[in-house]
Amino acid sequence: MPASREADAWFPRWLGPALLAVGFGLLARWSWDRWADPSIDFGNDLYVAWRLTSGDALYQDVAVRHGPLSHYLNALWFTLFGTSIRTLVVCNLAILAGICTGLWALFRPVYGRPVTTGVVGVFLCVFGFAQYQGIANFNYVTPYHHYQTHGLALSLAMLLCFGLSVKRAPVLGAGLAGACLGLVFLTKAELFIPLLLAAAVGLALLTRADPAGVAARLGSFAIGGLLPPLLAFVLLTSSVPAEVAWRGVLGNWVYLTESPFQDPFYRSLAGFDRPLETFSQALLAAACVLVFAVGSRRLDRVTPAGGRGAAVAAASGVAFFALLTGLSHRIDWHWLAAALPFVALAWVAVAGLRCARDQRLHRERFVLLLFAVLGLGLLTKLGFRADVGHYGFVLAMPVTLLGTAALLAGPVTGAGRGGIGRAIGVAVVCAAVLALLSESNGFYRRKDQPVGAGADLMLGPSRYTSRRAALLQQTLTRLEARLGPQSTLLVLPEGAILNYWMRKRNPSPYLLYLPTEMQAFGEPEMIAALQAEPPDYVALVHRLSHEFGVGPFGVDPQNGRALLEWVVAHYRPVDRIGAAPFTDQGFGVVVLERESSSRGAALR
Repeated sequence: MPASREADAWFPRWLGPALLAVGFGLLARWSWDRWADPSIDFGNDLYVAWRLTSGDALYQDVAVRHGPLSHYLNALWFTLFGTSIRTLVVCNLAILAGICTGLWALFRPVYGRPVTTGVVGVFLCVFGFAQYQGIANFNYVTPYHHYQTHGLALSLAMLLCFGLSVKRAPVLGAGLAGACLGLVFLTKAELFIPLLLAAAVGLALLTRADPAGVAARLGSFAIGGLLPPLLAFVLLTSSVPAEVAWRGVLGNWVYLTESPFQDPFYRSLAGFDRPLETFSQALLAAACVLVFAVGSRRLDRVTPAGGRGAAVAAASGVAFFALLTGLSHRIDWHWLAAALPFVALAWVAVAGLRCARDQRLHRERFVLLLFAVLGLGLLTKLGFRADVGHYGFVLAMPVTLLGTAALLAGPVTGAGRGGIGRAIGVAVVCAAVLALLSESNGFYRRKDQPVGAGADLMLGPSRYTSRRAALLQQTLTRLEARLGPQSTLLVLPEGAILNYWMRKRNPSPYLLYLPTEMQAFGEPEMIAALQAEPPDYVALVHRLSHEFGVGPFGVDPQNGRALLEWVVAHYRPVDRIGAAPFTDQGFGVVVLERESSSRGAALR
């Protein structure tokens, strides 16, 4: 790792933050109102936060499978600044800026200001504002679940608190680190487990460096870690029974009854449906990375010293960047990301050995090692299919940034060397960022269809590329004309954002009717809740279900057939927008009205 003092000698203190602030603003302006998907995922968090501000109780009036932290934090933003998508966007942008600050504090002491500026810039371009597939929400402005971004921000805070515990405030730092871990427990298990692993490594290294203070440090960490869950339990019991509050605090730990390897969605996501093929691809990607690393190091050894060497390095970097951009249509950067688990393993091994050899614990390297351990733990969910897109916008981010730092810093092979390796590393990073930004721009430039209005407006795909956003806006308009002030609405199987836009309650506590939710809560229980308090209207919104390994909603017994039969028996169709839902005819919505005596008509 290069010395930060040498790297900072020519780079003013203000320049990095200024460049990042400008880049942050430009990226926000470029993607403004285009981050969210108009019907999938993001609207659920909007709806839950709105219901909480209306006085409803989480886990009783609104059923969710995860911890309470993110929902109540979003409700707090709504209470303070008004209920709107714009409120959540602005608050999430502030959290994103905080994450950038945390990353700066992690990387700058080790790599210096120039490299850290590049690392945080890559984070913003590749992860912060990106979209790499038709379904949006995999970004830090309108995340598919706020557990992810809130949990990551708290994870960075925990690592920095561990750094504080090295010398300055051993007991206080450990206590604050434990509190951050306790708060992450209130988000999602997939974030808590890797962070717990990083915490265990951190405590072990701190104990080795300072055996005398181990009792005070561990005690402070344990107390800090227990306080958030206990406080959440006490606060929840003010609105729900103790048993419900306890299940809420445990979050999705309650529902982890089966191995994730039995879940078709996860098996496909992680590549375990075709393990040999995906593992071979990951090995091949890792081999490509290894060849590049060895080649750049060997080139470094023959770099001339002095001004001539700098000129050769600069020319090499420019030429390599031109080659990569010229071949951009042939380079699959997402495929190369499959090498990230091997990068993480190598990083943890090398950094861990360095920390083990050090007589004294160096705070900066110690914190960065914990960041690598966290990144390795997060990548395990992606299995053999690590990628910067989809869930990788959080899970693959730490290791990607560690690899970026190594590329931008270049190999160090002696005084006056390292020029070519650093130059071609910069070329690789710039070419990858340019290609990924272009990929995101391909989605953003086609988003001009408004859905919602005012501070609740978002832009969906143009009607010339996808009819979904335009048909949802038509649905919203027709529902607003049809429903009365006190009318209630159920959207099946997903689409609570319609309830949010119109501020219409779903009388059932369940807002998602996907196979995962029906398995967790039980389809009979969902039907019983509807029978106890039936909604005035039902909207059937087209949604594909193939990623869950089941047939269409309402057709497959494992995907809401009994639920749809109950709807057909008690409701009659009164409107249709677009194609018949749950068929291969395209996107569409059917609106049904409750009738008390006769059986509902056929939907198709």
